[in-house]
Amino acid sequence: MVTFFNQPWLKDKFEQGSEAAIYGKWDAKRHTMTGMKVLATQTQDAPSLAGIYPVNKNIRQSTLVQLVKDAWARDAANIQDVVPSAVRAKFKLMSDREIVHGMHFPDTPLEAKAARRSAVFREFFLFETQIQALREDNQGEANGLAIPYDNQALRALIQTLPFELTNAQKRVVNEICADMRSPHHMNRLLQGDVGPGRRLWLQS
Repeated sequence: MVTFFNQPWLKDKFEQGSEAAIYGKWDAKRHTMTGMKVLATQTQDAPSLAGIYPVNKNIRQSTLVQLVKDAWARDAANIQDVVPSAVRAKFKLMSDREIVHGMHFPDTPLEAKAARRSAVFREFFLFETQIQALREDNQGEANGLAIPYDNQALRALIQTLPFELTNAQKRVVNEICADMRSPHHMNRLLQGDVGPGRRLWLQS
């Protein structure tokens, strides 16, 4: 059973014995649903899957759905890819056109899932390229703060450690020290972990 609150006009949308696609909140204990949106009725072209969009009192779900369909029909052919084809092939990603289709008009749950995965990758790819562009700009400007340090004091500190640094750890320490002496901004992520040997490793 489906219950709609404060929407008396919906009674004219349904006929006894007909089928409808409805979006709402399912109550597993009572085996009932609180209906929120009527996606399609038997008299409409009802897809097996349909997108749900955030709306308010000023715009109906059906109106927004139609606007999305109109935009797709008008501009689908003009959608250009952002992620390079080699990267998409390596990670098995959709093209931008396929992403839009899979997010708004999926034919199968598998297509919708693949589109979501590709869209998330695309978002992070754009974020990383922007970060890389900022990093390159910063490297071209010597407006950072060079920090001199006592190399002998650092060597003495390392000698007090109860273990010898690995080659990777020594490399990372040297790179950080070089960055500190440089007038350029440092962009570095340092990760530390304790493995089975209880030895700290550094990765940069």
